[in-house]
Amino acid sequence: MTVKTLQANDRLRAALAARAGSLPLKPKPTPKPELKAALKSVPAPIAPAKVAPPELNEAEKAGRSRGAAIAATRRALLKRWPNCFSGYMRPKKPLKVGIDKDILAADPELDTEIVKLVLRIYVTHETYRKVMIEGAGRVDLDGNPAGFVTKSQAELSAMKLKRKVKNATKATLAAIPPITGETPPPPCSSSKMNNYRL
Repeated sequence: MTVKTLQANDRLRAALAARAGSLPLKPKPTPKPELKAALKSVPAPIAPAKVAPPELNEAEKAGRSRGAAIAATRRALLKRWPNCFSGYMRPKKPLKVGIDKDILAADPELDTEIVKLVLRIYVTHETYRKVMIEGAGRVDLDGNPAGFVTKSQAELSAMKLKRKVKNATKATLAAIPPITGETPPPPCSSSKMNNYRL
């Protein structure tokens, strides 16, 4: 919307609010006695039958528990080290190389595989890859400087970001259904007719 449209909407809302304040409110209509009696005679609605959730096989149970473990570990990292990690779609800072070892040393109860998976998800996100530019400062768990992004690291991150965007575009285009209907007529061989094609 344009600014003019938004301003016009604001003026209209203000005028309606002013008018509504000056008009008396209509009293609520009282239901008729015969309608009350008819409503009392209507039977209560039937509750839907409870359906048991489908039984999961071992692989599905493991997948769900692993997903829950990933989410719990991610929340724990965000809560414990807010100066290092940031939430979804928030500006991120390049992390110290080998930060997984620092996390596991600080909290040995965390599962090594899950921590590495959470970090992989974190650093492959588009917002993280965008801040991976040459010379950007890396941070440790407390948010203190811990090195810089090198040229090769920045180039690798830019290449992977470009590939991710390209693949996302291909997937989007592949999801668009083809146009069905009549096929266009073949092109004419006459040069005069080519000028009239739509």
